[in-house]
Amino acid sequence: MKFWAVVTMALCALSACGGATDEGDDPTPSGGKPSTSTLGKSGVALKSQITSLAAKDLGKVCDYMARQLGGYGTTPSCPDPSMTVPADVSQSACINKVKGKKCDLSVEQVEACADALNKKRCSLPFVCEPLWQCANK
Repeated sequence: MKFWAVVTMALCALSACGGATDEGDDPTPSGGKPSTSTLGKSGVALKSQITSLAAKDLGKVCDYMARQLGGYGTTPSCPDPSMTVPADVSQSACINKVKGKKCDLSVEQVEACADALNKKRCSLPFVCEPLWQCANK
């Protein structure tokens, strides 16, 4: 399976179940909205599991990943084609890749992978391993 498919599945790209956070860490203190200190760069709570996100929040995570990869529909030119990680063609394509996945991936893991790919586009960063494993489930 293509690397990006794995990344995207993990994203939403690719993800997990739940929405619960670490023991006792409730991202929705007082008013029912996550504290800004627990939100990731995508605007979604870092500890949230990708596969449990509502479509709106999953879309935010997909948008973040696409921005880090150069925008929806972009493909880098890499010397080794097996290292090419294209962005999904659209937000809906990203969201659809995540549906039905049963992986324990957090928004934090997906954002870390996106950030690593942004820094080294023609590589397969170790931090993305959980996304690749999810994509192959």
